[in-house]
Amino acid sequence: MLNRKSTYKIVVADDHSIVTSGVSQVIADFPNIEIVGAAKTIESLFSLLEQQPCDVLICDYAFADDNKPDGLLLFDRLLRSFPDIKVIGYTMHDSFPSVKRALDLGLHGFVSKASDLDCLVAAINAVMLGEIYTDPKTTQVLLKRILAGTSFSLQKPLSARETEVVRMLANGMKVGQIASITNRSLKTISTQKKSAMKKLGTDTNVQLIEEFKKMFTS
Repeated sequence: MLNRKSTYKIVVADDHSIVTSGVSQVIADFPNIEIVGAAKTIESLFSLLEQQPCDVLICDYAFADDNKPDGLLLFDRLLRSFPDIKVIGYTMHDSFPSVKRALDLGLHGFVSKASDLDCLVAAINAVMLGEIYTDPKTTQVLLKRILAGTSFSLQKPLSARETEVVRMLANGMKVGQIASITNRSLKTISTQKKSAMKKLGTDTNVQLIEEFKKMFTS
């Protein structure tokens, strides 16, 4: 049972219909939860949120083939555009750095897609009580790093924008494509790429991508 009498209005966003359907079916069976919308693209998500009030958004990290910025930039935009909505990341991007960066941005909860779907109900309940929620699998990852006496900390950590530029490069995009998708100039994207290369101590795109992948699988 949820701890508040009023109904929680939920929106689910994922680029795979099977995920939005599955999540909606599972959490709709619980009392006091109402699915009020689902979105498969970033543009349709923002359009939906502007028209349909909700309490909690369950949102994927990556939207394949979408022409809008996803990942950390998406979470940051959502948090700034809809400060009254609790945002829960629901994704396979569940490495320690991914989780930490998302929570540092202000994400209210994080659930790995490798976890039981029932964790989403626990997440909804927790964030509506003002708590930060991570599923058991993700919590173990975080605790392991803490108990090991290590934390994700580069000497000069990449900014959210630098992280997303490198992630797009790693996905095979060119600088021009990234500029178009993010609505930034070629010069800005090039500067952010060069800054990331300097911080990671790399000289080529190949080295940059290799170091980036190591960073997010550590």
